[in-house]
Amino acid sequence: MEWRVLSPLDGVQTICMVSENQHHFHYYLLRVLQRLTSHLGTLTVTQGHQPCNFQEAASQLQNLQELLETRVLPMEQGASREATSFPILSPEAGKKSSCVCLHTLCTAICWLLLGVTSLASAFFTALYSLDLNKDQATSWAVSMMLSVLQDTFISQPVKVIFFTLLSSLLVSRMPWLNQEKEQQTERILALWAKCSSSLSGSRDKNNPIYKAPVVNRPAENQKRTWKKKKLMKRTGDVLVQTLFFILLMTTIYSSKNSNRFFLHQAIWKSFSYGFSEIKLLEDFYPWASRTLLPSLYGDYRGFITDGNSFLLGNVLLRQIRSPTATLLPVSLKDQVTPPDPHREDRENYGVGWGPPDPNKTEAGSIWHYQDQRTLGGSTIRGEFASYAGGGYAVRLGRNLSSAARVLQHLEQRHWLDRRTKGLFVEFVVFNANVNLFCVVTLLLESNHVGALFSSVRLDSLTSLQTSEKGFTWMLAFQATHYLLVCYYTFKQGCRMTRQKWRFFTRKRNLLDLSVVAISISILALDMKRISLHKKIMAQYHHDPDRFVSFSEALRVSCALSHLMGFLVLLATVQLWNLLLHNPRLRVISTSLSKAWEEVVGFLLVILLLLSSYAMTFNLLFGWSISDYRTFFRSAVTVVGLLMGISHHEKVIDLHPVLGTFLILSHVILMVLVIINLFVSAILIAFGKERKSLQESVNTRTAQLES
Repeated sequence: MEWRVLSPLDGVQTICMVSENQHHFHYYLLRVLQRLTSHLGTLTVTQGHQPCNFQEAASQLQNLQELLETRVLPMEQGASREATSFPILSPEAGKKSSCVCLHTLCTAICWLLLGVTSLASAFFTALYSLDLNKDQATSWAVSMMLSVLQDTFISQPVKVIFFTLLSSLLVSRMPWLNQEKEQQTERILALWAKCSSSLSGSRDKNNPIYKAPVVNRPAENQKRTWKKKKLMKRTGDVLVQTLFFILLMTTIYSSKNSNRFFLHQAIWKSFSYGFSEIKLLEDFYPWASRTLLPSLYGDYRGFITDGNSFLLGNVLLRQIRSPTATLLPVSLKDQVTPPDPHREDRENYGVGWGPPDPNKTEAGSIWHYQDQRTLGGSTIRGEFASYAGGGYAVRLGRNLSSAARVLQHLEQRHWLDRRTKGLFVEFVVFNANVNLFCVVTLLLESNHVGALFSSVRLDSLTSLQTSEKGFTWMLAFQATHYLLVCYYTFKQGCRMTRQKWRFFTRKRNLLDLSVVAISISILALDMKRISLHKKIMAQYHHDPDRFVSFSEALRVSCALSHLMGFLVLLATVQLWNLLLHNPRLRVISTSLSKAWEEVVGFLLVILLLLSSYAMTFNLLFGWSISDYRTFFRSAVTVVGLLMGISHHEKVIDLHPVLGTFLILSHVILMVLVIINLFVSAILIAFGKERKSLQESVNTRTAQLES
């Protein structure tokens, strides 16, 4: 806003444009001069004589007042303005209405785009779901859940941390923003002229002298410095933890090979054909002649049938025998003691399982028992029992002709008989294209009722031979990761020295200490895995015809995988605890803690119902449906039934009325009642916490404004 002022200067009238700020400034000067004149007149009346300085001051004040009234401030008709100090002039005042309109328009456009995108996504999802089968639909649902979790717990926190750091850096780099805030504060203090004169920083109408407010700047600066240090420390902790989490995930996924699934599928298709159809011991030899030997010994020497995987070492055929034969009773009065599944025969025999020949003491005879250490095996968990790594073993050889002769000899000598409790076919292949070792175990086990059950077990190990570029990147990531582990170790050591025994009473310290301990354990297991791999390969190069056993390396690799998964879980919890300093993120943990009693109660009810339904299905259908054969498998199937992953058709076909009632009551009771109540209890607590958070924010805002 501008004002026109007519100022006669040397007999010439000129028109100048005065801004609103100058206009208020002139009014302020005029009011100060009037107050000084009245104050000086009061002093003149009270004193009997008038010194020269009083007269001179009065004349100068009169001249200045006339100058402002006649030349500078021509009063407009009907305009009476009250100006006591400088107003707060916002450059955005004229644009307020346009900004409000623009904000409303942008909000409407965003909601419109969100609605259109949601409708289009729902339409195409429903359209494509018509062509998806069960496996594809399950895979799509899992991928969608993983993407949502990744966006919620990884992408969004990283984005928030990045933009927070960027904004803090920009604010610290632009000091004029702080200067503008200080100027605005000074203008606010100048508007306190109408307040009571008893307050510091206010103006008295009878006294034009301005009293500056008393500000405790050292205390405020110290508090502000402490807050900045605390913010920088938390930001640094979040950045370090995020970097540690990213390096941990990169290190873990760089050590995994995405091609192991395809290698397992190829080997399983090559050797499992007809294997599940073996129900008697007599069926093993025809399957071995038609499927096993042609798949093991291909056209290229040393390679299996597919021509891509190299057969490493020899093929081991191993059996575990029951200590006593299962004899049929002669009469109904005879009782047969059932065999102990945990016991096995360890005696030495002669040819055809006859009495041992004292003149022959071959340590590697197929009729002599060899322990787990000699064979280099490990305990294997089957469908009915756990089997040790020892037994009666025979090696098939490195070519097709020798393997065929060995199988013929075993069949003629009746190496497999009714006392055979478990039969294992073990070998190792190496695929150089994907740089993977695959340990193959084909298992046939007896259930003591005359039938055999088959299973295939495939385990993979990554070779140490990698490209220079990949090895360099992996080594760099691992070195950076373990440098952060050293930093965490040093930090925990300093904290332990400072807190002493109180260190073990805080959850955060125990969490950080667990992360450090598991990281060090992973490093030790990784070094052991590398040394075992080198030892096994050295033994193979020394004797290529021996059976190559990776059992110990597999145990170390399995322990390494479990520790890595547990470390990822702890690192996620650690990052989440750091992010809980944000009040909005803290609402989730506070809601769960306040609704803990209801959550525990509903969890107990859910566990009780699942257990009862699992036992019911196991007792009713365990004798005819394999999914309900044991209590554990029945519990897994019952949980899968809630997610739609179950073969309920078999249950309904077996018992139409009872099966339908059990399935419907299970789904309705669990999904529509218990789980909904469970979720609603959490949502109620969450709503209360959000409301309390909003009230606290409004209270703080009101306090700052007042």
